[in-house]
Amino acid sequence: LEELQAQNVPPELHALSHWCWHTSSADSLIVAIAATNYAIEGATGEWSAVVCSTGVYAAAFPEEERKRAMKWLKMHAQYDDAHPWEALEIICTLAGMNPTKELQAELRKAVCKSYDYMFLFLESCMRLEKEKAPAVMRERQARVASEA
Repeated sequence: LEELQAQNVPPELHALSHWCWHTSSADSLIVAIAATNYAIEGATGEWSAVVCSTGVYAAAFPEEERKRAMKWLKMHAQYDDAHPWEALEIICTLAGMNPTKELQAELRKAVCKSYDYMFLFLESCMRLEKEKAPAVMRERQARVASEA
């Protein structure tokens, strides 16, 4: 737990986390479900399924760490297939047959805001990955050379 808490977390992840906390604690239930369970879980499930569809990402981990490293992704790739649809069912039930234009706009805004925060966070991850790529390549080359 200490190691987890000691990590240097990008501000973009804090922003996404804060948005999830904020909408869940301050907005109506229907808006919070749209922003988190529908938007974020849905996108996470789709992203995880793509990442797990080939062995490329998994192969980046040393074999002894691979199973543990991929556990969360594989779980979300399967679990989140149904989750956004279940959330959408709840949203539709709460909204009723004739939701107001205001509610529709509020739901759209919450979903889009979730996607915006996710985009910022993923862009940050990609930037960090590019910055550390040369060091990772040197480590991999050294590991391959030592195993040869």
